[in-house]
Amino acid sequence: AILVTSDWDYHVSALAAVARAAAARGDADRAEALARTLVEIGNVHQDGGLVTVVNALAEAGQVDRAVAIAQWEPHRAPVLAAAAGALAAAGEPRRAEAIADTIAEPDGQAEALVLMAFHGPAAQARGLLARAFCTGHWSLAMSMVGDLAPEVVLAVARDRLAAADPGATPSSRRFPWSPPW
Repeated sequence: AILVTSDWDYHVSALAAVARAAAARGDADRAEALARTLVEIGNVHQDGGLVTVVNALAEAGQVDRAVAIAQWEPHRAPVLAAAAGALAAAGEPRRAEAIADTIAEPDGQAEALVLMAFHGPAAQARGLLARAFCTGHWSLAMSMVGDLAPEVVLAVARDRLAAADPGATPSSRRFPWSPPW
């Protein structure tokens, strides 16, 4: 298929969708060829497309191929994070951690850790989430953290409240403005 457009988001999304369909029907070679096309585009729009291809191949049972594609562009943190999540989901937490440790960008590494916690063994989730909070911005993937361990979100909220007003308790805290109701 030939796409004639100057809209890079559309171009990347279309290629990624075709790659996802190829992976779903077991044509990993075609999905990989489309991933190579995404890399050749060579701009900021390719990350989302490569993440889609990595996830599609992992879901199709081609985890090693997904990881190999993610490693083509070692500076692409979201793509490596997707590979780490895929490895965790495949039951390979040590390989997932090795991939996460290669991510230089703190928020990208934190994203990988959260994906590993979400997709990996429950026994490791708390430790991975703690590392994610220490590594990247605390709000990076709060909805995922809330799904995995709501008590962690509540503990963070309590700590932030205590830091803002050491004498405050959740019940003594008042809005600084009047709610409209």
